[in-house]
Amino acid sequence: LWSGSCYLTPLLGAWLADSFFGRYNVILGFTVIYMVGMLALTLDPFLTETAGNAAPPAGNSLLYFALYVIALGTGGIKPNVSAFGAEQFDETDAQDRLEKS
Repeated sequence: LWSGSCYLTPLLGAWLADSFFGRYNVILGFTVIYMVGMLALTLDPFLTETAGNAAPPAGNSLLYFALYVIALGTGGIKPNVSAFGAEQFDETDAQDRLEKS
C-alpha cells in the first residue's frame, strides 16, 4: 500500500506544479514535507521504545504516519526533478540536438 502511494502521489505533485505553483516551488515545499517524514521515521524507534523491545500497537502509528508523509513528499519531488534533465538541452544548439537524439 505504501509503495502504491509512492507511485500515485506524483500525479498530485505534477498537477500542482503545472497548474498552480511551478516546479521550483513544488520541489521546495515537498522537500520540506519529505524531511518531516524522514525526521518522524528517525524518531520513531526512540519514541516507541518499551522495556520489552516490542512496540505497542499505538506505537506503529508514528511509523505509518512517517511512511505516508515520505510518500507524499516523494510525490512532489519525483515528477518535477526528472523533467529538469530534458531542460538542460538547447534545441537551437546543433551539438545539444545531436546529443539529445
